[in-house]
Amino acid sequence: MTHCELEDITMHLNNRISSIRRVLELRAIAKDQDKRIILEKIGQDVLAIDGLLDQFEKCVVRQKDLLKHLKELEGFFQEDVQDGKHLRDNKPTHMPGKGQQALHGGGPLSESKPADVQTAQQEKPRKTPKNHIREMEFITSVEFESIPQYMKGRETYDQLNAVVQNINKALTGKYKIVHQSAKP
Repeated sequence: MTHCELEDITMHLNNRISSIRRVLELRAIAKDQDKRIILEKIGQDVLAIDGLLDQFEKCVVRQKDLLKHLKELEGFFQEDVQDGKHLRDNKPTHMPGKGQQALHGGGPLSESKPADVQTAQQEKPRKTPKNHIREMEFITSVEFESIPQYMKGRETYDQLNAVVQNINKALTGKYKIVHQSAKP
């Protein structure tokens, strides 16, 4: 046995001996009726304090769980903030800025020509013929190249233009039906 282990065993035995002495002293005190009432009150107080400690421990466990969940939420919100900052800093060129309106051309806005934007807004909108069907414009290779890399892998240039062509066919078919006369 090492010296530390021997000291630990000695301390443990001394603690046990002192506990037994206290019990014997309390037993002798408990024989006196007045002191017995005081000991019972102390016992009730100890039980009440034990119950309060149990409630406190449960509350601490709940607070730890809540703190863990709040830290997870904070992590999610930090990711959302980073995504928002990324979106703000890397806004696509075809989206209008503050106070600007998107042009009806569907192409990307040119930030180097603000005078063109103002003249386009000042012009009166052209009246289109009643039977004119406005179709979506095909995506140009320049527009396709400006798409973020993580979105490019999902669809190819040809697939996107095929979808635009199908939408245009559907619109043409719809408006042909809408513009038909109601007479049988």
